[in-house]
Amino acid sequence: MTFTKPGVYPYYCLLHPGMMGVVIVNPAGTPYPMTQAQYNAEGQSEQQADFTAGDQAVSSFQLKAQKNPNGTTTYFAQTDAPEPQTYTFDLSAQNSSTVRGSALIAFSLPPSQSNPETTYSIAVKLAGLTPGQSYTAVLSEGTSGSGVTVPQSQFGTVTVNADGTGTVTGSVNAMALPQGVWTLDIEDATHHIVASGRIDHPSWAYERFLPDTLHIHTGDTVVWTQTGINEVHTVTFLPSGWSDIPNESLMPVPYGGHIYAGTGFYNSGFMVPGATYDLTFIKSGNFAYRCLLHDVMGMLGTVDVTPQPNVLTIALNNSVDNVPSRTVGKTTYVPIWYVMHMLQSQGLHSTWNGSDWKVSSTTPINAHSQAGSSGNIHLYLNNQLLFSGDSQVWSLNGHATTFVPVHQVVGALQSLGFDAAFDGSTLDMTPQAHAGSVPAPTAAQSMGTGGSQSSSASGTSGNAMSGMN
Repeated sequence: MTFTKPGVYPYYCLLHPGMMGVVIVNPAGTPYPMTQAQYNAEGQSEQQADFTAGDQAVSSFQLKAQKNPNGTTTYFAQTDAPEPQTYTFDLSAQNSSTVRGSALIAFSLPPSQSNPETTYSIAVKLAGLTPGQSYTAVLSEGTSGSGVTVPQSQFGTVTVNADGTGTVTGSVNAMALPQGVWTLDIEDATHHIVASGRIDHPSWAYERFLPDTLHIHTGDTVVWTQTGINEVHTVTFLPSGWSDIPNESLMPVPYGGHIYAGTGFYNSGFMVPGATYDLTFIKSGNFAYRCLLHDVMGMLGTVDVTPQPNVLTIALNNSVDNVPSRTVGKTTYVPIWYVMHMLQSQGLHSTWNGSDWKVSSTTPINAHSQAGSSGNIHLYLNNQLLFSGDSQVWSLNGHATTFVPVHQVVGALQSLGFDAAFDGSTLDMTPQAHAGSVPAPTAAQSMGTGGSQSSSASGTSGNAMSGMN
């Protein structure tokens, strides 16, 4: 762009909120305020501040985990890394005054899906004021005294004490805090600037998952939170055979639900700052995922899922539980009371007297009798013998508990009309609900040739922080 009129012209990247700049146009023929070397030094200083702040945010990350009552664990991961929640800067005296001070900017109200702007509170402490005089605070675009006020910024009246100290508070609504674009001025009653301070809040984005590799067990849940304010990401698991999505329309759309059995297309959709996405893993394996926007920049992750010894994961529709189990040889056993509990949740009442397991249902079930089988427990449906099998009694939490073989439970469930499956660590009572659907590519596109290779550049001050590992 060629600028033909003197003035102060802020500009923005609409994709990355903290990526702001300002062009200050002086009359033709007037001297530049700094030399090229000084501009270069300022840019390098801003860049180093970004890297330093980003390093601190990444190094301070700690994976948090929460044990759940159903025997599973929830892990809290991140996409990106958060900027500091507060920023402090100094105000120095201007125009031969003695006024000086410091200011604290803090996140007051975070952004949301309905309101992408953040509310920042600003608290200013001043000294060297003249008692009896009035002062005002102004947040300006560009340089001190530019005459262009930052939109949606406001301040109260400066309170001056008898000792010349004073305070003033205000706020500003913005997508993010810029770096080197805003200046806080203190003016006296004649609008002369007596103190000023530039806001050099670091502004950056971290195009990575934290952590990029997770080790969990079957039944566990991972919750990703988009913590960086300057970016939008996705958490996406691709179906087998896909190297990319078949068309860009799939990128922003949440897809696949929240229980992952290792197959199908699962996508968080665009995660704006503060958004979360959760996925529960019911199959063991090593599962790769990516950010569809920044995968070409190396934003890739892996969830390594392994079974726990003596624990059986049971999935039913949208619920997942981990229950105690025992394995003898190649046979895995599960407490019969837990299977009864699961049937109860599906409207099937049952009783157990130590040998007879009686299930009653008012809904007709296409059950197949296996009365010829043998064993020390007997399954009845509405008093009709369906199944006989073996059981074991072990101590569980100090109580004698009957355990039944999982493969026989699968047979019993199938007799009761369930499409049950067991893979050695997970009993899935509704496998079709967790199969994972695969969207069909458009006629003009084929799998593995999606357009998401054109990822957006990110970060500010020329700093995408992509190499920070």
